[in-house]
Parts: sequence; structure tokens; C-alpha cells
Amino acid sequence: MSHSQTYSRPQLRSRLHEQLTAGNFHLFASVCQDVLKAIGCQEVRLAGRLRFKGKNQGGGYDLEATLPGPLPRPVVVQLKQFRSQRVFQRSIDELRGAALRAGAAEAILITSGPLSRVLQDTRAKLTKSPVPVRLIDGQELLDLLLAHEIGVMQIEETLVFDDAYFARLAKACVDQGLQESYRKVRDKSPTLTIRFERRGRVRYQFLP
Repeated sequence: MSHSQTYSRPQLRSRLHEQLTAGNFHLFASVCQDVLKAIGCQEVRLAGRLRFKGKNQGGGYDLEATLPGPLPRPVVVQLKQFRSQRVFQRSIDELRGAALRAGAAEAILITSGPLSRVLQDTRAKLTKSPVPVRLIDGQELLDLLLAHEIGVMQIEETLVFDDAYFARLAKACVDQGLQESYRKVRDKSPTLTIRFERRGRVRYQFLP
């Protein structure tokens, strides 16, 4: 059964924003993947890698996706886990360049923080450029979470915070990190085995 907490709408937005910015980047990326799927993107995946840790091979973007249609269009997505730091034009220029190098038809930038004043004024024009760039700032991200019930759930016509959703994502991120740590150590020590014990403890054991 899902655990949930009831808040007023402003409190709910604040709680979601806190969860997005206080958690690690892995969790933030997982939430953004769910948002992209909800707005119609398909085949959403980590860019140029199979795991969260380390630099990706994409350079300038974090996720890849496709937009459906007669001819599916590749999309690159850059994520900015910001609390109050603004996104400036430089990030857009870098993302557009990365999109061109990747052969993407479009680019999306998702930030949990605000946009600079210049970007707020020009964001509509960016979607009409040769390589369209869609900007999703912190407020729109929260709007999308609420609209598509991501991180929240409906109980008796009331939206409540879904603790279980974020707990599942956090566990998946931890599991991914443990598996990656084991792979790295195992590559160096083929005689090593790993045992996962209660309360999340991990014990390494060398075979004779």
C-alpha cells in the first residue's frame, strides 16, 4: 500500500521541489525520464551509457529519446538539478551544439530552477530555430508532475504526495550504484563475490 501525505497545493509544490533538488542527481534524472514519457517522448534512456555514474559519452546532454511520428525524430535532453541557480544562454548554445553533433532533430532542457530573464523572454523563439530547443523550467516541471500525477497521487479527488514513488526511485538508484561498484571491483578481483545482507549492508568475500 502506498504511503502518502496530504498538503495544500502550494505545500505540495514546495515538497516536490524539495524532493527534486535535495535528492541525488540519479533520482532527479529518473523523475525527468517519467516526465518525458508522460509528454509523449519514447525510448527515453541515459545518453551514451548504461549507468548513472561517471561522465556520459554524449557530451552536453544527459538523456536521449525519440518523438513519435511517421519518421521518429531523435531528441537530446540536458538536465539541470538547480535549486535557485538560473540557466543562461550559454547552456542553450552548448545544448544546441550537442544536438547538431548528435544529429538530433530537437533538444530539451529541463531544470528544477529558474531561467534567466533573457531566456524567459526568448524561450518561444527557441522552439522555432533550425534545431528547436524546448525549455522546461522549475515551475513548468512542477506543473507537469502535478498534471501527470508523477510523485503525487489522487485520493478521493485530492492530490497527495506519493512517498512510495520516491522511495522506489531511491532504492533503484542505490541498487544501480551497488551493482556498478561490484562490477568495478569484480573486474579487478575475479575471485571476489558479493553478498547483500539485511538493512542494506554489503559484504565482500574473496574466494580461496
